Amino acid sequence: MNNESLNIFLRLVQEKHEQLKSQVTALSKVFVQENIDSKKAQADKCNSAAEDLARALSVKDQPNWLKEIIRWTKWYSESYKQTDSTFKAFQKIMPLIPQLNSHQWAFTENSGDEDFDFDQLYERHKKDGKLEELFDSLIEIIAQMVASGEIDSIRAKTDLERLVALLQQNKDGSYFSVMASWEFLRGFLKNTTWATIDSIPVLKQLKKGFEDTVDEMDIELEKVHESIKGEMKSKYDTAVHSLTYKSQAKLEDKTVEKVL
Repeated sequence: MNNESLNIFLRLVQEKHEQLKSQVTALSKVFVQENIDSKKAQADKCNSAAEDLARALSVKDQPNWLKEIIRWTKWYSESYKQTDSTFKAFQKIMPLIPQLNSHQWAFTENSGDEDFDFDQLYERHKKDGKLEELFDSLIEIIAQMVASGEIDSIRAKTDLERLVALLQQNKDGSYFSVMASWEFLRGFLKNTTWATIDSIPVLKQLKKGFEDTVDEMDIELEKVHESIKGEMKSKYDTAVHSLTYKSQAKLEDKTVEKVL
């Protein structure tokens, strides 16, 4: 393939890639809402955009994250009325978002990144902080809320139990699992279940403690990203593609963006 043909092909793939990123971002927002028909409709759009991108690529050039997005958006569209289908699809799709967003298309025989293991890098830097301790604190606070007997709503109790399960499952997971949990947590703090806890005086202090811990985790995640950023620049320079981390120094302020 000559240079001009390759450039045209790359532009086509990049355009389809951007369309998919936009649709998946929209899906991540719809997933924390309550209208299942809207979720199903957006999952269909994601699947269509993913299939469109896949058709432009040979099978060997289709990254695993693309195949998984196709698989789980299709599954959700077929199963969206089942109990816990949204929760399951969210768990499967959200960890793929950082890979989707950071992927760079380079159709060459060697990528030059064979010795780069991001999860290994993340694990090293995570150990220097207290992310695991903060995860445990969040899990403990929610468990106390559920065990208090003050929550009458079955829906609210179920949502809190699901949150505990997600945090427990992913606290020791890969970078992408941790960031997926973080995104879910951000969305959870906006939903109606969390808002209803304000009407339960006994739980207000626990609620405040939870939100303070979330703020502390935000600071800790920023430290981990800054530490990783330093090593990435010194060891790999521009060979490693960028990842983004949106800091929310306060729960109501999400405008600061950190770029690796």
